[in-house]
Amino acid sequence: MTLEPDKLLAPTILDRAFPFHFGIAADGRVVVAGPRLSALAGDRLKDISFFDLNAIETPVPIRDFESLWKTDGEMQIVVLPMLDGIRLRGEFIQDEHSQLMRFLGHPWITDLSELAGQGLRLQDFPANAGVAELLVLLQAKNNSVEDMRRLADRLRDASFELEGRNRDLERELEMRAELEDQLLQSQKMEAIGQLAGGVAHDFNNVLLAISGHATLGASSKDLNAAIRHFDAIQEASARAADITARLLVFARRRRLEVGDLDLVKAVEESRSLLEPLLEDRVSLVVEFDPDAQGVRADSVALQQLILNLVVNARDAMPEGGTITIRTRLERSESSVPMFGADRRPGVWSVIEVEDHGVGIDESDLPRIFEPFFTTKDLGEGTGLGLSTVWWIVERCSGVIDVQTRKGKGTTVSVHLPSSAIPAPVGAIGEVPSATGMKDRRMLLVEDDDLVRPALTEMLKIAGWSVKSVSTASEALEALQNEPVPFDVLVTDLSLVGMTGRELARQAETRHPDLKTILISGSSPESLPEGSEQGEVLTKPFTIKELEAAILKIR
Repeated sequence: MTLEPDKLLAPTILDRAFPFHFGIAADGRVVVAGPRLSALAGDRLKDISFFDLNAIETPVPIRDFESLWKTDGEMQIVVLPMLDGIRLRGEFIQDEHSQLMRFLGHPWITDLSELAGQGLRLQDFPANAGVAELLVLLQAKNNSVEDMRRLADRLRDASFELEGRNRDLERELEMRAELEDQLLQSQKMEAIGQLAGGVAHDFNNVLLAISGHATLGASSKDLNAAIRHFDAIQEASARAADITARLLVFARRRRLEVGDLDLVKAVEESRSLLEPLLEDRVSLVVEFDPDAQGVRADSVALQQLILNLVVNARDAMPEGGTITIRTRLERSESSVPMFGADRRPGVWSVIEVEDHGVGIDESDLPRIFEPFFTTKDLGEGTGLGLSTVWWIVERCSGVIDVQTRKGKGTTVSVHLPSSAIPAPVGAIGEVPSATGMKDRRMLLVEDDDLVRPALTEMLKIAGWSVKSVSTASEALEALQNEPVPFDVLVTDLSLVGMTGRELARQAETRHPDLKTILISGSSPESLPEGSEQGEVLTKPFTIKELEAAILKIR
């Protein structure tokens, strides 16, 4: 509201009715103040702008006189810093006569103890407000205190009960964790036992073939017959290498060599491995999409993936049935949701394994790719087959999708990046020729007394000049003392006293032009970032493969 000049309260009356009143000029200065406000604030009211104090408790800050002018007649809470915590409650009134905004109000407290603590007295409160409101607030506060006391008692009782239940729950969780650890350990030992049994079976067959053909070759009087037996030994050795490669994939210790593969050929090779694993009650059907020809993957890992999925499908059909392997090509310009991840836009080669078995429970579906998780009966599954599939697909930059219906069957779709069909051996992708390597010098470091002489003799037959040693210290001594420098260093990764990697690093420092090949019986996941220590060749390998690796080094 607006006060006309003839209705303006006399200053003495205004001071008595509102001892905390004050007036604000257009520039923000407090030009007039009630006696109590002046007494408590003192000189701190001078030379300040009201609009710099953020004194009005309002969601929208009032920064200028025009905004304050518009609050005429509205109830406000004002906090002036110079009052040391005293809050004022009242209204701003437009004074047309003096062009001031006058605040008419009184202190605002909710506890009588605040009177003495803030230097206030009952006379500071107008008779028509203040005290009456204060008494109402105090009565409400007293009632609230009683209610709070009763609530606190109930909360304390409930807290004691919850503490007891929490202690019981913690004991139960500890017991459950111990039982789960025991079960997991049991599953691990069972998985290792099954794995060891299968590997031992396959290796014994290979060893029998090698020893048998070696005996026959040694006793053969006909050269052609002896060569035939030696070829069989080479074939058995390649089979043993394939077993170890699959074992390393299973153990996730083999570095995957992702490249362009012929998808049809990979599936056909997997089919020959699967036939001995399928019983008469289970038939295998393969359906090829002529558009799905190439795929980006690791050849050994891809066969392991297909094998695991088909074995899982076989076990899901205890009564028998048909397992179908399908290939197809899919293109998408946007992301496609899959199991646990989205498939990126692009061209994808899909391998699908379908069964008509028992299906997967909805509650089990989120966990099927967890290591050691299995829904099979005790002794029938390790819980590692699907987790290995997941690991392979991730390493090949692919995704997986799973469709299942309880009692109807399951379809697992593996989506891998598509590629062109690799060129056949002897064409563009031919292994580089080793012509020009004869009479070149090689330093071979191999600590296995059976492997070292065999490699040395094969390399000499291939035309290499070879010096072989068994330790890193002997290798460093040879590098230092040999009158003719070596062209290539071939060293095993696992040496006693100094690793092959460290040997290669020291050799490279002393002889920058020396080419280095690291060889290993268990392929490492990767070399250290930034390493320039040459190729890593996994045992067993042929001399042609070794020479091809040497030619790749620039």
